[in-house]
Amino acid sequence: KSPARSVAPASPPSPQLLGPGSDRRTLARLHRIVARQASLIEGRPVEMYRRGDNAAKHLAQDFAESCLLSLAVWRRFGTAEFAESLGWLHRTDYAAMCALLPQRVVDAAVEVWRQGRHAVGSRTAAQRAARAAEDRAWELGHASAAVDP
Repeated sequence: KSPARSVAPASPPSPQLLGPGSDRRTLARLHRIVARQASLIEGRPVEMYRRGDNAAKHLAQDFAESCLLSLAVWRRFGTAEFAESLGWLHRTDYAAMCALLPQRVVDAAVEVWRQGRHAVGSRTAAQRAARAAEDRAWELGHASAAVDP
């Protein structure tokens, strides 16, 4: 095993990563999740990949693919609460991802909803449509709770 990393952690990405209206607090929370995973590998992925040995290359590629997958799903939902609930998505084969990811995403969203928070942001048209559905479901849930004895 190589010695402990001595590189300074990267600064959080700019708000453009998540699109217009992203705030720095949300990005900082997402950055913490990525940084926690990055601390588990033996260096920066690009350096590991350039080293040339197959084990380091494979680890760097796995990290990069997991990072992209995680960021893509987090960006689609757009809230730090959802990203923290879902956590890091590890790279896997396509069949396993298709079988497991949808339920994991739903479970994460439900966990956020149970805390009385939105799982979906409101920056993009797709997020606003999903957020409106969250609002309608929340109203229906409260209406049925008021009717039940």
